[in-house]
Amino acid sequence: MISRIEKGDRVPSTAQLTHIAAALGVPTSDLMPSTDNVADDQANYRVAIRAVLSDYDSPHGLRELVTDNELLQTLNVSDEEISILSAIPVDGISKDGYVQLLITLRAVRP
Repeated sequence: MISRIEKGDRVPSTAQLTHIAAALGVPTSDLMPSTDNVADDQANYRVAIRAVLSDYDSPHGLRELVTDNELLQTLNVSDEEISILSAIPVDGISKDGYVQLLITLRAVRP
C-alpha cells in the first residue's frame, strides 16, 4: 500500500495517514504535500490548492495539476478555475486531462 501511495496510485484516507505518521514517528502534516512551491505573490492559489490537497478523495490527476506550480503560472490558472475543476465529478483523469478540461471550460465560459 505504501508503495502505491508513493507512486501516486493511491491516496490514503485520514485514518491511514494518521497510522502511517504514528508508525514513522512524525506529525501527520509532514506527510501532506507541500504548497510552499506556490509563490507568495500568488497567494490566491493557496486556498484552492489546499482545498484539493486536503481532500483525500481528490482525483490523482487534479492533485498533480495543483502541485505543478510552473504549469499553473504558465496557464494563469485562477483560484475559481481550480475550484470548478475540483467540483467536476470525474475519476481516472490524468493531469493532462485536467488541462484539457480547463481549456474546454475556458472555451465555453463567457
